[in-house]
Order: sequence, then C-alpha cells, then structure tokens
Amino acid sequence: MIKRIVLGIVFLSCSNLLFAQFEKGGFMVGGNVSANFSEVTNTNSIYSSYNVESFFFQPRVGYFVMDNLSAGIGIAYSSRKETYKVSSFYFSSNSISATPFVRYYLSKFYFEGSLGFGSTQSEDNFNNGNVSTRKGSINNWALVGGYTFLLNKYVAIEPQVGYQKVVQSTDGSNYSQTNSGFFLQLGVQVYIHKN
Repeated sequence: MIKRIVLGIVFLSCSNLLFAQFEKGGFMVGGNVSANFSEVTNTNSIYSSYNVESFFFQPRVGYFVMDNLSAGIGIAYSSRKETYKVSSFYFSSNSISATPFVRYYLSKFYFEGSLGFGSTQSEDNFNNGNVSTRKGSINNWALVGGYTFLLNKYVAIEPQVGYQKVVQSTDGSNYSQTNSGFFLQLGVQVYIHKN
C-alpha cells in the first residue's frame, strides 16, 4: 500500500515536471548548429576537384502563448566556400534570414511550421584576380516533427525530422535556385518557466 502511494506521488511529480515546460507564459531558447567539410571530385570538368566548407547557425526564442503552443522567431546564418585545387579560383556565399515559427506539443512530441526570408551574397574569385559579386534574396518554409528528451527541468535535446524548400534568387536577373527535401537534425532547447 505504501509502495503504491509513493509510486503515485513520484508519477504525479514527474508529470508536473514534464508539462511545466509547455505552460502558457514560459519561454523556450535554443537553436541548431552544423558544419560540413568535404571534398568533391568531378570526372568531366575543368575544375576536377574542390573542397567545401559550410556552416549553419540558427539561434531561436519562443513564447508559450497558451499551454502547448509556442510562437517565436529565429535568425538563420549560413556560409559556404568552395576552393578549387587546380587553380586559385574559389566561390563563396553567405545568407542571413529571419525565421518565424509556430510549435505545438502533444506530450513530448511536437510539430512545427516555419517561414524564412532574408538576403544572400555570393562571390566568384577568378585566377586573374577579378571578383564577381552577386546579391539576392532567400525564402524558405519547413515542416518539422520531433521529440523532447528532457535532461533536467530546463534543458532538452530534440531530434527532429522535417521537409523544407529553399528558393534563392539573384537581383537583376531571372536566375533562381530551388532546393527541397527531407532532413534530420538535432537541436538543444532551454525552457524558462513562468514560475
């Protein structure tokens, strides 16, 4: 009998701890970061091989407008550089965008939708020292599902899977590039409770 009472108290305490993270009036602060270093080899190209360095960073903050529903904004920054081995040519690009989002929790599972809009800049650095610079815009949307692994009362690790579409356009031309597909990523979140 005493065991059942103790187990019941422990269960209720854990339940309150779990759902306190997602109550109205609380905040969530976190984000994602990734880096990639790779080598690309082409068999039928004057630029037969090159190294790629890319970096992505997205800090975010959200506010629980009601229990289990948060809305917020992030700032996404990405950079990419391609350095070609047979010449001194290299290509680099940077983008920064605002990414408002809405997230809904079902227990520890969550579903999220986000939009993004911002600007890009890229440079081609040629062998003769000439540099060609292009500016443009970036727009994207993403749908994500994930799970919240609570490490303690405040910190969580959040693996997620999603689908996104990214469109980059160059100013003063009809050129645009569209990338879309599924992704896996791991995020870290800090929950700040109202009490």
